[in-house]
Amino acid sequence: MSQFTDHHTEKEIIGNILNDHSAYMDVFDILRPDHFSSDLGSVYRAYGEQIHKKEATDIATLAKLSKVSGAALAECMDQGWMSANVKMKARKIISFSHKRETYSQCRKLVAEMETLTSADISKRLSDMAAAVAMNSQSKNIYNGADLAMRLTKMMERRHSNKGKMEGVMTGYYCLDQILRGLRPKRMTVIAAATGFGKSTLALNLLANITSAGHKALFISNENDVDDNLDRLHGIRSGLKLKDIEEAKEDIWGPTAAFSSELFTSGLFMSDNSPRTIDEVVGTINRYVVQYGVEVVFVDYIGEISVDAETREVEEARLARFAQRLVDCSKAMGIHIIVMAQLNRQGNSKGRPTKSELASCFKIVMKAHSLLIFWQDEHKRDVLTIDKNRQGPPNVDLLTNYDRATQKIEVREYLRELPKLEEEKKQWRK
Repeated sequence: MSQFTDHHTEKEIIGNILNDHSAYMDVFDILRPDHFSSDLGSVYRAYGEQIHKKEATDIATLAKLSKVSGAALAECMDQGWMSANVKMKARKIISFSHKRETYSQCRKLVAEMETLTSADISKRLSDMAAAVAMNSQSKNIYNGADLAMRLTKMMERRHSNKGKMEGVMTGYYCLDQILRGLRPKRMTVIAAATGFGKSTLALNLLANITSAGHKALFISNENDVDDNLDRLHGIRSGLKLKDIEEAKEDIWGPTAAFSSELFTSGLFMSDNSPRTIDEVVGTINRYVVQYGVEVVFVDYIGEISVDAETREVEEARLARFAQRLVDCSKAMGIHIIVMAQLNRQGNSKGRPTKSELASCFKIVMKAHSLLIFWQDEHKRDVLTIDKNRQGPPNVDLLTNYDRATQKIEVREYLRELPKLEEEKKQWRK
């Protein structure tokens, strides 16, 4: 794999670091010892360990610790003395490291090809593509000049879009006005009491998003794919679920139209097989890389399988799952919508709060927004934007939840609009 190595650049980086400590500070957050293709990686590791311990980093000490000769280190210093832009060179050998790893995986895949099914091969290739995409994510720190240029480009883009909201629209005007769309690299939590309709709300959002031409993945850890398909059928066709399940004579026209819509849609839906968090994240990565999925639904986080023998309490486990999903959304540049369970049974206590999220409270801490679906004392179905990092929180939206068809419509602000507009003005201040 000599085509994926650059010993000269590796020597320059080590030389830069040995000549000037600030060079190490420029690259330590992105460059790892295993990125090196030669034994200079052990020099880099030894240097970092010595810096951490605040101990000597002279050539003799590093040669002893890394088992690389002092003469080799002196040669690096000669080559690295005049070398410029050490961060750019670090990124070059990081790229080579990723290519070596991919090449090695490809060779292993070819060697095992005869024993693998087509599905296995597709999965392995998708996993490799996802790994490349995630490894290529840069972790930049922007200086003042960079930020000024970024601001200018961002405002020019917004001006050219005529003020159009960024991100994927939910199909609910009132909700989009508050959330400003489902933006990439963020997570939304939908919470409701057992059996109240959090999955149904998610399916309505899924129907709206895919009908608008976006690609979305629905990972079900709870309901069977056929059950979800029936509900989508009712949502899109307006047919009653009971009539769909009984296959009544007058439903075939709307059914054919819905089938044709599904055939050309960007909708992907899983069955409810048990999945660990690794399997959930792996599935997300593959469908984002392979099919360009923009929004992912996880229904629901409490049904993700325990992935190993662990003594974690439920709250800690769910918080870990939520962090993995947030990290995935950021790495893959997508929006993830997660369903969570409210602790309450029934609707006798008024408007729910975050404290009623059972063991899921820490999930909300990691989320960009929280939507709570509940019923008030007048038996009205309400969608509350309880948390919203992009705008005003604690906004109630009145909905029309037709349980016969499973269709949910967001009708209006529950409170008077002038009052809401005044709150939005206060929030902007």
